[in-house]
This record gives sequence, C-alpha cells and structure tokens, in this order.
Amino acid sequence: MGDVEVQKGIYGFKIDKVIDMRKDKKFKYDLKFLRRMDTGLPYIIKMKDRQLHASIGGATGAAKTSTVLTISIANDLDQKAFNEDHCKKELEKRMDTDVAKNRMFHDRDFKIKYFTGLTEEGQRFIDGLRAKAPSAGITCLAPNESFSDEIYMLATNRGFKVNRVDPILNENDEHKEGFIGFNPLYIPEKLTGIKRELDIFKKAKLFADVLQALYDMSGSSDVYFAKLNKNVTTTFTILLLVTMEYVHPGHHVTPEDVQRLVDDFDLVKPYYYALLKNYGDNDDVFDAAGNPIPARLKDINCGRYQFIVPLINNDILNENGRKQMENQIRGLRTIMSDFINNPLIHDVFCVQESIDIDKILEDGEITVVNYALELGMCEATAFGLFFSLSFNNAVVRRPGTEFTRLPHYYYIDEFPILLHSDQEQMFTMFRQYNVSNMVAFQTYDLFDKTPVTRFLKGVVMNNTAHQVVFGRVSVNEMDMFSKLAGKELQTISQDTV
Repeated sequence: MGDVEVQKGIYGFKIDKVIDMRKDKKFKYDLKFLRRMDTGLPYIIKMKDRQLHASIGGATGAAKTSTVLTISIANDLDQKAFNEDHCKKELEKRMDTDVAKNRMFHDRDFKIKYFTGLTEEGQRFIDGLRAKAPSAGITCLAPNESFSDEIYMLATNRGFKVNRVDPILNENDEHKEGFIGFNPLYIPEKLTGIKRELDIFKKAKLFADVLQALYDMSGSSDVYFAKLNKNVTTTFTILLLVTMEYVHPGHHVTPEDVQRLVDDFDLVKPYYYALLKNYGDNDDVFDAAGNPIPARLKDINCGRYQFIVPLINNDILNENGRKQMENQIRGLRTIMSDFINNPLIHDVFCVQESIDIDKILEDGEITVVNYALELGMCEATAFGLFFSLSFNNAVVRRPGTEFTRLPHYYYIDEFPILLHSDQEQMFTMFRQYNVSNMVAFQTYDLFDKTPVTRFLKGVVMNNTAHQVVFGRVSVNEMDMFSKLAGKELQTISQDTV
C-alpha cells in the first residue's frame, strides 16, 4: 500500500466508529437489522441517528416487512422491556425510603410517572432514571391483518399492554383482544383555551381533507363541488365541536354526528342556536320563543366562529338556498354514507371511549393500527389517513423539548397508500419532537400518482438519512441510488502478454 493510501487510512480512522463510547449505551434504542458483508458483524444505527429517519424500498416479496420492519420493532420491544425491568429493580431498592407509588397498577401498566420522590434526592433519582433508561413508545401502521397481528403478538408476549385499532373481527365475529376505538374528532379533555380551539380547526380540516380524498378517488371530483363539500364539512364539524357541550353535555362528537347534519339540515338548528347564544355578542337577535330573528342576525358577531353564521343562515336554513345546497352536496352524502355506515369502520370511528394520541406519546404506549386493505383501497386509505394525520397533529404539539420528550418510534408499511401533502412534516419536523420514522414502500414511482404528492418523493429522499434498498427496484431507482452512492476510484495493475 502506498504512502497516500496509508495516510488516508490514518486520517479517516475514527475511534468512536470502532469503540462505542456512549454513556449508558445498554439502554439505547439502536437499530440492529443490518450486517456487514465483509465481516458479518452487526451494522448498528445508533439511537441518536434514528431521529434522521429511515426508508425501506423494495418490490413486493422482497422481505421488507419480515427482515427489517418486524425485526426492528422486536428489537425496540426488547429494549423497552430491558429498560423497564431495570427501572423496576432500581425503584424497588429505594421503595418507601426515597420513592413511593402514587397509584396502584398492574405490572403490564408500569409507568415511571406512577412513582413520586419522597425527598428531593428521590425525585432527582426518578427523573434521572427516566432519562437514562426511557420506556419509549412504539406506533405501527400496518396495511393488513397478518402484520398487525404479528406485532400485537410480539408485544403481548413480552408482557406489554397494546392499543389495538383494528376493524377486522376475529373468527367469532368479535373485536380482537386489546381492541380500542379511534374517534378522529376526539378532543383531549386536557386541551383548553387557544390549544383547544386550534385542535378544533385542525380536526375539522383533517376530516374534510380525508373525505375529499375519498371523493377524488371515486373519480367524480370537480373543483367547484370539491370546494363546496370541503366548506360544508368543515363548517358542520367545527359547529359540532364548539357547541356539543351545550346541546348534549358529556357527548364527544363523532363522524356519525357530522353525517347526520349533512343528511338532514333541520338537525343543524339546535347547534346553530347554541353558537349564537354562547358565542354571539347580542342577545336581542332572539324572539320570546328563543329562536333567532333572521333580520337581526346581521347585528350579531360570534368572534372567530362568525364565518359559520352566513353559510348556515343563507344556505342551510334558508328555504331557497337550502334546496340548491342539498342538491349540490349529494356526492358528499354518498361518500360519507358509504364510508361511515360500513359496520367495521363505524365500530372503530364512532365511539365515545377513544384512543388518546397525546397520551400515547406522553406515556410511551404501544399502538398497532391495521388500516385494513381488506376493506378496499378507498376505505383503507381514508382509515389510515385519519389516524396518521391525527398522529402528526399530536406530535407537533408535544410539550417539552427535544431532550425531555420520551422517544417514540413510528413505523408505516406501504406508505404510498397514505400519501398526503401534510405528511411532509413527518420527515421535516418529527426529529425535534423526538419521534423517529421508518416507512416502507415498493417503489418511489408510487409517489408520482398525484401532482399534490409528487413533491414528497424529494422530501423522503432528502430527509431519510438511512435508506435500505432491496433488489428488483426499477431502472430509474437503480440509476438514482447509483448516483447517490457515488463512485470509488480503484487502480488496477496488470502485467499480461
């Protein structure tokens, strides 16, 4: 080897690439599904580097799920179990001297927040233990029953409690073990003030966007009707979320409630009146019977919800405007009816006891979602989008800092099915919220299916530092990855005749 090669080898040597010098490294959530071809030794993607996200590309049958996703999730579950066992042992040593339980719980429900320091030193110990050996959260979006069932089994076999959002029934036509509903319009009770108002607007926008995606997939989309449908859906959803506590106290708004208003405009009245009474600035608009006087509505102002008043007054409850509106939103009625009235979807979405994504992130819970391609492409897309976009909104409102938030690992299989322009924030913002993504797909060409999502190809490529590519990718992708990998200059000496 020449002097130049020797110098390059010496200058390029980094001891931390050979010796892991991290403190408390046995508690780290490293990825270990790769091995080096030359030595057979594991190639480790360290916990900190996982925040730069990962993408898995390969054709169907290439073993993306079995050799990468499943193994990565199993490793995370093993690490979570190891960390929790360590915390339990350390807490037991100090029980009733420095620390104490602040509530009773089963072993599978263990959370370090259920312990309180009896002294300042005891509380510092608990805080340090939580930071050193975190019990990270794991959320997996699976496209089918087999993968979601496998992840559920891996978690429960290790003694963990799992939130299972799965519309598919078991062999007895009952919901599977661990089933919990997911209401996409559920507003966490702890949200108050401006945070609650922001969540109301985001939930309404999300609900309208996903329904619009369904409408577009039906092949009957039109710019005018698309905007009209979105406006009506958003208005009705916000109206219900703002006034439900006055009309039906204790009831959480569900997609079925929105559907009822879309189907029958007469049902809008009690919520509209509640809006005027509780958010309006003029009580003189009501007659002796408590009904609003149309001629006086111009004198009322409902603040940030004022935009609702003209639409309902002129196009929903006004006799002339109502007939035209009812005729123009027939497509929206059909889409909502086909989706929400599906018994399997209804049982998941139209529930009062819903999974709370904010709590999932805060407590490091394990969640498995089957968005169920078995139901059909349209239904599966809407199902997956409702959860994934709700998850995105919850992530970007996580309290704390990048260093205090509990780590969370987010897996999505067949990611292109759930493409939406709002998915950009998964790759551009999640790192600072301590959420690490791993998405799997068959080909980057799937990102080109709509102009709206085409830009996501570049977003995913540029913001996933770890890209695993299986064989049988398209020619375009082979060329792209060849350019990304670069070229190495090698000198070959030949002495031949």
